[in-house]
Amino acid sequence: MQITTEFVDLKLFIKLPSRLDQETHQQFVAAYTEQLVKPVAYIIDMAEVIFFDSSSLGMLLLLRKFAGGDKASVSIINLSPTVNKILRISRFDRLFELG
Repeated sequence: MQITTEFVDLKLFIKLPSRLDQETHQQFVAAYTEQLVKPVAYIIDMAEVIFFDSSSLGMLLLLRKFAGGDKASVSIINLSPTVNKILRISRFDRLFELG
C-alpha cells in the first residue's frame, strides 16, 4: 500500500501503509512537502500501521518541524494499542495530539 493524501478545508490527511520505516521515508516526506498550499493542520492516519520503528519516530519529528514546530497542528489518529504505547513512552503525546 502506498501513502495517500487528501487535502480538505486546509487540512492535510496522510494515510500511512502497514510499514512506516526507512523504505517509506521519501514517500512520507513528499506527501507533506509537495503540497501547493501549506495546510493549517496535518492529520496522520495510522489505521494500517503494523510496523513502526525508531526511524518512524524521527520521520514524525521532521514533519512536526516542517509544519511549524511548537506552533504546528499535527494529529496522529487511529493508533493501534502497540503504536499508541510506543508514542506515549517516547513522550510524543507532548508534541502531537494522539487519538
